[in-house]
Amino acid sequence: MSGVISDNTVRSSGVVAPLTSATLDANNPAIDTNPTDGLGTKWINTTSGQIFICTDATADNNKWEGQTGGYIAPSRAVALGAIVSGSSGTTDLQYVEIDTLANALHFGDLTQARIANGTSNGTSQRGLFMGGNRPDPTPGDDVYSNVIDYVTIDTAGNATDFGDLSSNRSAVAAGSNGPSDRGLCTGGYQSDSPAGTKNIIEYVTISTPGNTTDFGDLIIGRYGHGTSDNGTNDRCVIWGGIGLPASGLGIDYITVSSTGNATDFGDEIWSTFAPTGYNWNVNDGTSNGTLERGIHAGGDSGGNTAIIQYITISTPANSVAIGNLTATASPGATSNGTNDRACFFGIGSSKDTIDYMTISSSSNAADFGDMLYDTNGAACSNGMT
Repeated sequence: MSGVISDNTVRSSGVVAPLTSATLDANNPAIDTNPTDGLGTKWINTTSGQIFICTDATADNNKWEGQTGGYIAPSRAVALGAIVSGSSGTTDLQYVEIDTLANALHFGDLTQARIANGTSNGTSQRGLFMGGNRPDPTPGDDVYSNVIDYVTIDTAGNATDFGDLSSNRSAVAAGSNGPSDRGLCTGGYQSDSPAGTKNIIEYVTISTPGNTTDFGDLIIGRYGHGTSDNGTNDRCVIWGGIGLPASGLGIDYITVSSTGNATDFGDEIWSTFAPTGYNWNVNDGTSNGTLERGIHAGGDSGGNTAIIQYITISTPANSVAIGNLTATASPGATSNGTNDRACFFGIGSSKDTIDYMTISSSSNAADFGDMLYDTNGAACSNGMT
């Protein structure tokens, strides 16, 4: 082939100039980082290389979505309400912004009315609601559910079917670990043959809908218990409940990213359970990630208590009392991993009050606001700000 190769006057060598449409910064944006170009603004973290896009431009309450996963969004908790009286459950989901004291707002509905338990993952903005009591066609009679639903926590809307537990069970406890994207379902009371209290531990991958897989066993079967977990040490702690040989004080723990049976952690200072399985507990994650404090608030032991207990999740030991709720309760509860705040849903005899506390302090809870309806169910959060 003949011919002359001419100079390409358009192409040049050297360093590629930065994108003029993006904000360059050594740190990630925050929820109060108001985007210069509004919705769709690009933000590049020059330290990590992560790229964020602003997908909700609300002044001082923005949402930034990471290109390779992860969100920076307002800290939101979603709780299951109870429009109907008794323990027959509801489809109603309500939410609050954890950073802002206010009353709850309507979020959406579950696929099936029931008293479920909840857990979530801070990287996928996904919350799960597992199992629970559900209304039976015969008035006054409850049956149990194996259904797992999921919601996208930062976007109000109805839940979507995720998969199933291995059996129909009520009064389960759910936990998770953010880094491993794993959600757990522990114990419960099974109505199917063989009926009774269960010691089973199951897991799912929160970002991938599907049925549960066997994880291992609790030390004893229990229901009406709760969990605390921490995103830094891969540990989930299981508190209290009704079990065999007796209702009691026991605390177990497991390593979330592995599989295997639970190990003894210590004892509660107050034997707690909730007969219908709704004394769920918070997962702690303070801003520096070193406190590793798990909180257990309230509970029922022949009468509700207002006591707030804590343990250090990385160190097996007995719990310690640090304060009280504003009233006796067996509340649903959740927390936020960066602002050190826990919220408790369903306080007092009317079960329509929300309390909050600073997890790292040793103090009493204070009033946060009110639920739209009384609550007999779970709560979960996006764990991020």
